[in-house]
Amino acid sequence: MELAAILGSLAGTSRLGGGLATDAGVINVGSPFAALGSFLSASSFVATCLGAVLCLSVALTAVPWTARARQLTIKTAP
Repeated sequence: MELAAILGSLAGTSRLGGGLATDAGVINVGSPFAALGSFLSASSFVATCLGAVLCLSVALTAVPWTARARQLTIKTAP
């Protein structure tokens, strides 16, 4: 989940830009990695999904077995 937050922050940073009005016209300034904005946003989404799946899998492994499954495991043990 932390990786998703970092990637999302970098995606937001890549969209920063500004302009400066001069006598010659407007000078637009952007971040040097602005082309990576959409990739970073998609990576943030994927990292969020994977983090949620991992958290859910850890939570579900803590659920105790049912009594029937436990009995079957005990009966089949050598």
